[in-house]
Amino acid sequence: MKRIIILGMLFLSNFYATKNFSIFAQEFEVDSLITIPGNNFSFDVIKGYPSTYISWINELDSVFTVYYKEISLKDFTNNFLVSRSTIFKSNVQISSSGIAWQEYNQTGWRINFRPFTDIDSLGELIIIADSLENDPMITMSSFRIAWIDNGKLLVKGFYQESESITVIDSLDCFYPNIDKHSIDTKQSSEIIYEKYTLTEECVYFTKLNKAFSSSWEINKIGASKDVSHPNICIGGSITFQSKNDSLWQIEYSYLDETDLDTLKNNFYNIENPYVFTYPIPTGYVKYKLPFFITFDSDSITNNKEIFYYAFGYDAENKLLNISNSKGNDYKPKVTYVSDSSGTYVAIIWLHEDNAKQDIWFATTMFNPLWTNVDKEEITTPTIFLSQNYPNPFNPVTKIKYSIPTSPILPLLGKERDGVRLVTLKIFDILGKEVATLVNEEKPAGNYEIEFDGSKLTSGVYFYQLSTYGGAGSFVETKKLVLMK
Repeated sequence: MKRIIILGMLFLSNFYATKNFSIFAQEFEVDSLITIPGNNFSFDVIKGYPSTYISWINELDSVFTVYYKEISLKDFTNNFLVSRSTIFKSNVQISSSGIAWQEYNQTGWRINFRPFTDIDSLGELIIIADSLENDPMITMSSFRIAWIDNGKLLVKGFYQESESITVIDSLDCFYPNIDKHSIDTKQSSEIIYEKYTLTEECVYFTKLNKAFSSSWEINKIGASKDVSHPNICIGGSITFQSKNDSLWQIEYSYLDETDLDTLKNNFYNIENPYVFTYPIPTGYVKYKLPFFITFDSDSITNNKEIFYYAFGYDAENKLLNISNSKGNDYKPKVTYVSDSSGTYVAIIWLHEDNAKQDIWFATTMFNPLWTNVDKEEITTPTIFLSQNYPNPFNPVTKIKYSIPTSPILPLLGKERDGVRLVTLKIFDILGKEVATLVNEEKPAGNYEIEFDGSKLTSGVYFYQLSTYGGAGSFVETKKLVLMK
């Protein structure tokens, strides 16, 4: 059943107050992230293993520079140079494969890509496409890059040099967004995009699963007189904007579902939505799973702000202003940042004040507990992943893990008779997958598997156990060291 949630006049309360906000046992801290001289804009983020990275474009004295850096909550991290010239640059994208961006010169648009060769170094420039007439609107995951060329939606894989360009949809396509979080593998991928007809603007969803077909399956999931900003978010949730009379509203889904709900306000625009959730249930008895939408709104005269709307099963919904600044704040994105103290949710956005653009962020400790859940109800099951032994190793080590029974997945149609999809994968320090040890359905229980690293070079690697998909409802990552 489709739900329509109408936000009331709450937008106008509690502005320009303290920089800390409490919600569901959480507290956000707001700070600047990128403030180097010039305008900093067009950013993208990627959660790697174990670090999170941001890439962005800086414009200073008509010189355009692409940078990237690790996001750290406590320590200073270096800005790494990707490209610098007087040629206009836009729409930077970052993944574990590398960094891509667009350039515009006298011959048209060009798509550039530099692959990662190490955590702080990039390979030579690769030109993906050149002399394009219109904005290519690129979007990139670890295994693929997609773009628009004269209304055609095109995609090309990174995982082998001979990979050819595929035409997914050949007519009136715009603004693609590829899933770079949960479904992205060599065999599968998902893309959401806009498509125009004579009477309406539509949002289409296309997916590839080479285990069943080499063709992309295409479906329409929404339509309106105006749609904008389609997005596949962490966990596979879908969001986009649609016009309700003269105001923008949000259409969104839960997890990897395509049934849409609506979030709107009768007086103001709400735009640039992003849906996310914690990948674990938060209450054993009532099966509470919190969801969050972050977006920007013009609810204050001559000022845009970033808002955070929290909701869940049988829970009281909450709305608050995250950015709380005198400047304009817009286009939020969400990622996770880890350090020695734990994992944090990070909401990152563009901040504009006094004719200068910077990048700000708000962080909160990964703490998915609703305050209205009694403590005796919170018996959340978790994965147990032991440290590999021996460690360091050469070349064989053993990994033990336990898979619990989850109370939430049956409600979501993700578990049957206690059997769940389990994956155990090995990643290098750049976040690239180098081995898959387990990829099958397993019942709850205790397991042990042997990993042979004889074909790998010495160094630091990470092993990740997950259930219910590659970014599953339960996930744990640990470090192992191969020393030959």
